[in-house]
Amino acid sequence: MPDTHNKKQILHNPAAAYTALLSTSDVAPQQLLDLAQQRQQLQQQADNQQLENKKLSRRIGEAKKAGSDMDTLDRLLNEMKTGSATFKQLKAEQAVVEDNILSFFRNNKTTESDTNKTVVGELPRRLHLRSNISIDSVSIHELSGPLTEWNHYVKQHPDGCIHHRSEWNHLAKHL
Repeated sequence: MPDTHNKKQILHNPAAAYTALLSTSDVAPQQLLDLAQQRQQLQQQADNQQLENKKLSRRIGEAKKAGSDMDTLDRLLNEMKTGSATFKQLKAEQAVVEDNILSFFRNNKTTESDTNKTVVGELPRRLHLRSNISIDSVSIHELSGPLTEWNHYVKQHPDGCIHHRSEWNHLAKHL
């Protein structure tokens, strides 16, 4: 089960989390993409319903201050009950979708190196550096071939981090 910090990052961008942590390809499964879209739609609907509930709450307060009749207050209160129930239903549906998204990460075994990373945008970021690494020699080679192959290699390597990705090559050349 992902920890709370990783859970937020996974739910923020499930496709990026999947490709960064679990996949050997740069494409997340369509089912995960569909769930992410469904979560986003439910979140938007819940936000809209919450806004409507706040407006309705203000109208109820104004009606009470103005001394409106009981029928008007009852109607507004019933609208508020309906709006609250709708909001709760949307949040419950969203929770189910989020659990389905997270199941992609619970059901897939991750390597030890994956558990030491978290998702930032589309790139993994190391949380803990290994302190027991000894380096006997270093060799430097010019990067050749498609950059996606290099980035895939970095993503799969247990000690790979964002600073090893090909995008840094461009930055280093222009400093």
